[in-house]
Amino acid sequence: MEKLKARRLELGYSLRQLAELSGISYTGIAQIESGDRSPTLYSLVMMAGALQIEIADLLVTPDALE
Repeated sequence: MEKLKARRLELGYSLRQLAELSGISYTGIAQIESGDRSPTLYSLVMMAGALQIEIADLLVTPDALE
C-alpha cells in the first residue's frame, strides 16, 4: 500500500516504530506495504490510528484506478 508507506515516511516512522504504535507485527506491515499481503479491517484501523489519519486515507480511490 503506497499510501501507508508514504504516510509512515512522512511522519518519520520506521517499520518497527509503526509496529509498536499500531500493535501490528513488523513483518505484517512490511508485507502489507509491499503488496504481498492484504490488510484486514482490524490492521487498517490500528495502522490508521497510529498514523493519525482516517482509514479512507489509506484506501485507493476510484480515480486512481483509471
